[in-house]
Amino acid sequence: MHILEVSGRKVIDIAFTKNRLFALTDKKEVYVWVINYSLPEEKQGPKGGFNTNDVQDFIVEIIREPIHIQELKNIEQIDSGTDHFLARDSTGDVWAMGDDTFGQ
Repeated sequence: MHILEVSGRKVIDIAFTKNRLFALTDKKEVYVWVINYSLPEEKQGPKGGFNTNDVQDFIVEIIREPIHIQELKNIEQIDSGTDHFLARDSTGDVWAMGDDTFGQ
């Protein structure tokens, strides 16, 4: 287990997608960490797939250095779902990111 932090900032809110962890700081900035999942080779199914019953065997790796999303400024609120992330700025504009599964 590791403590994830943004140097010189206080994290005031977090949101998760299946492959990202987002943090909103006291400076109204958004940072993101990448989350990677894998299975040991002996647990992988055909073509590198996996059986969802084996989730307890996942190896979870979080890239420890956060990435500052510089395009998001003056963010007041963040939220997320499995494959999308939302941010509302101080003017009321909402920014959205997703995995583009359905061609958005």
